[in-house]
Amino acid sequence: MKTYSTFERTIGQFLKRFPSLRSRLIMIYAYFNYIIFSDRKIDVTHPKVKRRIFNEKNEHFFGYYDKTPWNQDQKKILYHRVNDNMIDLDIVVHNFESDESRCLATTKTWNWQQGAMLQWLPPDSKQIVYNNISRDKNIIAEIRNVNTGELIDILPMPIQTLRKDGKKAVSLNYRRLAILRPDYGYCCDAVNFTPDMPDDKDGIFSIDMQTKDTRLILSIEYLKKMYNFPRLSYPRHKVNHAMYSPSGNHFVFLHRCLHSKGKKDRLYFIRDDGTDLRLLLDDDMVSHYSWTNDRQLIVYARTKINGDGYYLVDTNSDEVTPIANELWHFGDGHPSMGSNETFFITDSYPDRTRMQHLFFYDTQKKYYEEITRLYAAVRFNGEKRCDFHPRLSPDNRFISIDSIEKGKRIMSIFDISKFLEGRDSSMITVAIP
Repeated sequence: MKTYSTFERTIGQFLKRFPSLRSRLIMIYAYFNYIIFSDRKIDVTHPKVKRRIFNEKNEHFFGYYDKTPWNQDQKKILYHRVNDNMIDLDIVVHNFESDESRCLATTKTWNWQQGAMLQWLPPDSKQIVYNNISRDKNIIAEIRNVNTGELIDILPMPIQTLRKDGKKAVSLNYRRLAILRPDYGYCCDAVNFTPDMPDDKDGIFSIDMQTKDTRLILSIEYLKKMYNFPRLSYPRHKVNHAMYSPSGNHFVFLHRCLHSKGKKDRLYFIRDDGTDLRLLLDDDMVSHYSWTNDRQLIVYARTKINGDGYYLVDTNSDEVTPIANELWHFGDGHPSMGSNETFFITDSYPDRTRMQHLFFYDTQKKYYEEITRLYAAVRFNGEKRCDFHPRLSPDNRFISIDSIEKGKRIMSIFDISKFLEGRDSSMITVAIP
C-alpha cells in the first residue's frame, strides 16, 4: 500500500488555508502520483468475502456512514439513483426477496456525500424519510410509505439525524453548508434557510416529529462565545454532522470555523433538550466519528499529545484514549463500531495508486485485515469524490459501501459472514425480525 507520508499530509493541512489553490494542487498531485506509482493492480477482495453489485445502469449510492440502508429484518435496502439530467435524485428501495428495485420518489435537495439524508423512520421501518424542497421553496423532509410510495407527512425543516424512537430529529442549515462546505450542502434557492442567516438565528434546530414544532436549541452566535473561542481573522462558522446517541437522550455535533489561516474544529456534546452543552475535543481537527455505545465515541481527530488518529472519547468522563494505532498511517477514515464493541470497520481515502481500502479492526486482539481495495478514478475528486462510507447491517454480516465501478458511482454489498466465522461469536448479532 502506497500511503501518503506525514510530510505530505502536513503540506495538505497547511494548504487548507487556501481552498481553491488546494483543490487544484490536489488534483494535479493525484494525477502525478498515479502515473508514477500505480502498479495497475485490479480490485482485490478478501477470499472469504463476497461482493454484490446492483443491476443499475445509472449512477447510484446510499450516502453517509452513520445511517443504515437496511431495514430491521434486512429484507429491503435503500439507495439513491441519479437521473439522466444529473439534477434529480430518485429514492429507491430494493426488495431482496423479489430481487426488484422500485422508485418511491424524487428529490432535488442532495449532494454526493450524503444524498438526501435518506433513512428508515423508526421504530418499525415501514416508512422512510428524506429531504426535499417544496413548491413554495422551503427545504423540508418528506415521509413516505415504503410499500406503497404514498406521501404520509411533510416536516417543515430538513432532517440531519433521527432519534432512535423516531419522535425527534435534529436539523441544520444546508444552504449555509452549500457555501462553506458544498460537499454537504444544497445548491437551491430556499425561503426558510439562506446562506447568510444571522448567527444568532442559525445553528442546531430540534424537530418534534409528531407535532412538527421546530425550535433553535443552540445558535452559532452562542458557540462563538463558548469556552474562550479564539479570535480568528475572517471567521466563517458552521455546524454539521449531528449524531444522536443510541438512547437518543443526547447527541454530538461538529462546530467548524473557517478562517484566513485554515480551520478550527470543535466536537460538542449536548442533551436532547438543548441543555448540558460540553466541549469534548478542541485541538483544531475533528473529522469523522460514530457512537460505540451510549457514552462513548470512536473519533478520527487530532490531539496535541498524540497527533492525528483514532480515539475513544468518553462523554461522561471526557477521557480521550488512542485506539487502533496500527491504522493511523492510512490517515482519515469513517469508523463504525460493530456489535459488543469487539470490532470496527473503517476506510481510507485513495492512496498514491488511487486505491481505496476497507478495513476490519479487531479491538480485542488489536490487529486489522483488509476486506477490499478498489480503484477510484482521479476524476472522482473534491466535491464529487466517492468515499466508501462503510455501513454495517443490523446483524453485522454485511457491509454496504459506495465506490467506483467502470467509471461510475455505485453501491455494493460485501457479505462478511464467512470472514467472521471462527472469530469471537459476539461479532455477529441476530437481526431483529
